[in-house]
Amino acid sequence: MLLQASLLGPVSDVQRSGSIRRHFTYRPAQRTSIVVRASEGEEIPPQASPKTPPRPDVTDPVQFVEWGGTLPNPRRALIGGLTAASIALGGNLFGVTSFLLGLDGGKTAGSLRLDALVPVDGFKRCFDSQNGFEFIYPSNWLADQRLYRRYAERIERERSLDPPSLRNARRRVNKYDDKYEPSAAFGPPGSTGEDNISVVVAPIRDGFTLLKMGTPMEAAGRFMESIAPENSGKVATLLSANARKDPVDGEMYYVMEFIIELPGKFKRHNVAVYGSRNGLLYTFNAQASETRYVKELEGAYKKAAASFRMTSSGASTAGFPDRL
Repeated sequence: MLLQASLLGPVSDVQRSGSIRRHFTYRPAQRTSIVVRASEGEEIPPQASPKTPPRPDVTDPVQFVEWGGTLPNPRRALIGGLTAASIALGGNLFGVTSFLLGLDGGKTAGSLRLDALVPVDGFKRCFDSQNGFEFIYPSNWLADQRLYRRYAERIERERSLDPPSLRNARRRVNKYDDKYEPSAAFGPPGSTGEDNISVVVAPIRDGFTLLKMGTPMEAAGRFMESIAPENSGKVATLLSANARKDPVDGEMYYVMEFIIELPGKFKRHNVAVYGSRNGLLYTFNAQASETRYVKELEGAYKKAAASFRMTSSGASTAGFPDRL
């Protein structure tokens, strides 16, 4: 088969020796194109349709960009990463936050009170800014909701919009209802309440300090007599009594460990911490049955007692009905 091309214009088909001579037409335009026409009786093989290239693996940045995709905007990627990290840390996802805060033994978390939000080394922090105290407790323990309801009722009475005469009458009726009510209390879920950690804040006489009670042993002796007086049937056994001074604000605390027993009924182990500030006596007490204390709670109670301290607050004797 002979082929002849002309760039000057159309060329007629010419029959030579039984062969077919094709003609080519040049058409000037924005794009140069060549049109091929076959003479009658000749078939042009069909052209294969272009194949669509396979989609790349989106997890491979190189394939993705070569195919024509684009990587995320760096700023958007950074914001997304920070948001995901914040959710994971703030929500303590898979315990990541607790693990990170516990790397230094919880010192940073304790100083910043981050352990009030997430547990660190198996403990959470109770921080009462209104009454002015803080301590740590086992993270799986629950707060006593009855205390919060009664505390809310007391606040409502104090801030009542009733006339002064009616308000004073109600206060006289409820004068001793919450005199020794704990400000905070925690215990293991499903327990009877015998095992618990609590803090009581109560007014004390003007000018009172722990040092005026004598040495820790002398103060403990007086305390044992008050909780197990003669003819009560109770037996109080003092195990230890000492003083500790807060390295931050210099406040003095008396720490006591003792057992209260009513033969045939109960035997309870206690670790107590006492402190005074602004005319108020703060009493931290961790109590458990003797058996459970020895088997499970001794380490946790001593750690909780060592963490108890008074903090700066607006707490004063104004909100209390009477002095001790």
